[in-house]
Amino acid sequence: MPLALPGDDVTPEQFVTFWCDGSCGLYIHPNVWHGAIVPLDDQAELLDRQGRVHARVSVDFAKEFGCYLGVPMRRPDP
Repeated sequence: MPLALPGDDVTPEQFVTFWCDGSCGLYIHPNVWHGAIVPLDDQAELLDRQGRVHARVSVDFAKEFGCYLGVPMRRPDP
């Protein structure tokens, strides 16, 4: 899950990616920039619960910055 701190002038370098194995939930505070959850398996089941207000502001990195976010990921060692 790519996340960045709140602010008006977000850049690709400000995003940090977090690994979640599904054994617990993930809570995203309001105003935190976030991208899509990307499963590593071919199939995944995601349960989504959002608050009463959902105001997501998206960034089109290709149009605004001429790039995509890319993070090499692998499963952590057990």
